[in-house]
Amino acid sequence: MNDVKPKLVVLCGFPCSGKSTLAKNLSEDCGFVILNPDSIRQEMGYSFNPFIEDCAERERLEFYELEEIMLHTINLRKHQSILQGKNVVVDSCAIYEKTRENFLFSPMAKKYLVYLEVEKNVLMQRNKEKNLKDFEKSFEILKRKYWQEPAPSSNYVFLKFANNGWDDYKAMFEKVKKTVFNDEI
Repeated sequence: MNDVKPKLVVLCGFPCSGKSTLAKNLSEDCGFVILNPDSIRQEMGYSFNPFIEDCAERERLEFYELEEIMLHTINLRKHQSILQGKNVVVDSCAIYEKTRENFLFSPMAKKYLVYLEVEKNVLMQRNKEKNLKDFEKSFEILKRKYWQEPAPSSNYVFLKFANNGWDDYKAMFEKVKKTVFNDEI
């Protein structure tokens, strides 16, 4: 009988901090199921830009209803996967503590919050390469108005990494794998 709990890894950090790359590698190397709010939004036929300065879009009731449906969909798929004994990684900026807590809720899984921290100049370069308009201005708004710094908790294992280059990424990926699967060794 296998008494090892499924793993639930929630990634958080600013856009282009390496979350999707880490999620993809956890899926390919370790069999994790990837859940991504942007993918769910796309399935539902809408998108969300966390860099909305005037917040007009956020004020629409329809927007909040769609976000609630997206969160419920993520949680339903997360719980279904965990009940099947699968490991899950949630690939999200998760800018609010409440969102992270929501994603991390699972009485049946071993939980990890992985925060990818990247120097501002590195984020600016990565976003420039992706052609995201007005990222620097938007980044400052997001950081000042909305970002809630992730912190350790007794409810999950907290891992924080600098991810400013390929060497950082490789070391981080190995450390995440080692930490997440340490209880099985």
